[in-house]
Order: sequence, then structure tokens, then C-alpha cells
Amino acid sequence: MNESMSFESRGLVLVKSPLSRESIGKAREAVRRMIWKVRGGSYKLFRIYDDFLRLNIAGVERIFHPDIFEKDLFKAVVESRILQQARKLTGAGNLSMHLNRIHLTTDYSHTGNWHRDGEVGNEEHIQCALYLFPESGLYVVPGSHLRGNTEEEAMLLKKSAKSVLPNQIPIIAAPGDMLFFKSAILHRATSIDERANVFFRFGFDHPDFAKARPEVLSVADPDWRALLCDPRRNYD
Repeated sequence: MNESMSFESRGLVLVKSPLSRESIGKAREAVRRMIWKVRGGSYKLFRIYDDFLRLNIAGVERIFHPDIFEKDLFKAVVESRILQQARKLTGAGNLSMHLNRIHLTTDYSHTGNWHRDGEVGNEEHIQCALYLFPESGLYVVPGSHLRGNTEEEAMLLKKSAKSVLPNQIPIIAAPGDMLFFKSAILHRATSIDERANVFFRFGFDHPDFAKARPEVLSVADPDWRALLCDPRRNYD
């Protein structure tokens, strides 16, 4: 089964990027610098896990923001060709950027709940992750993007939002891998070891957001430049 067919039927596909080992290393260091800014209080747009009383950083939001932007991280994103792969899988000539963040695990582990990020039959975006560390904590139910919860799933989720579901599988990703998945697929994440993945939500409409800055465009390739320069398609 080819990538596009797998993406449509299973709702997800894991693809190896052309990202070099050197670029992965530089991107990891860039992420650590971003974490230092969050911990130091100079950057306020971040997420925390709500299952810890202490600061447990779950993610850094808006990676193109001038107070957090790191060229080495975006260079890795461009080199990975994650945008081009998303266009290939969706068959969309143009995509808009609805969301960008880094999902993180630093000092404390975390276990999340089963959820969907889109409505079955009415998905407005594709979700993409570029992995900078080995990861095996994301669980998905392939094909669940095509239907609502089964009776068995509903019963198990009523007992616990962290239940083991029939047909769930783990995503085993290596540094440089890219995961693309339908926003309506049933999924949950757990994390133990250090992790960082660059996460994008690319949509099919045209939100009205501001143009990107010169320091961002200096790193972009033609495809990223086209997206970032169109205020109808860019959430930076």
C-alpha cells in the first residue's frame, strides 16, 4: 500500500525525512535554548501538563514568534520537507498553517487522554510531527478517523480516558521521522524520556494572519516562502 492510500485508509503514515544527523543535533540544541527562555520567564507562550503541581512544560507555542524563533530549528523543518509531504498526501495545491508548536517532555513524564482533534467527516486540517528524538509513546487507533467511537470504545473510555483500546498501536519513531495523521483519528500520548517533536496543523482554508518576518523568510525554501508570505495562509 502506498503512502497516500495508507493515509486515507488508516488515517496515518510515518515517513522518513531527508534530515541529516547534523541538522537534528542543531535542532535539538535550538529546542533546549527555547526551553531555557521559557523557564527563565522571557517567553510566555507555552503549554503545561495539568497533572503536575510543578512547572511541567508540555510544549512551546508559535515557534516563529520573534522572542523564541531559532533558525537552526526552522532549517531542520525546511530540510525535512514536511510541508511538501503534507501537500503530497492531501493532494492540496495550497495549505494554510493553523498551528505550530513543539511537543516536549523534559523533567517529568506524562500520560494523556484519548481524544480527537477533528470532527469525523468534517476534518479541516492535517496534523504533522517531525521527531527530533526517538519516540514510542503515541498510541492511535488506525481507521478511527472514518467513524465514531464503537460501543466497546465508549464503554472503556467511560471507565477511564486512559484505557487500553482494541486495535490501538504505538507509533515507533526515530529522529528524522515524520508522522502525518488525520485530525479525527483517536489518539493519546504518553512520555517518559526526553522528547521534542515539531508539530504543525496544516489546513485547507485561508485564515487571515500576518506576514512572516525577514529573519524567518531567510531560512525558508520557495514552498515555505509562498505559505509564509501569504497573509491568508499563515499563522506564525
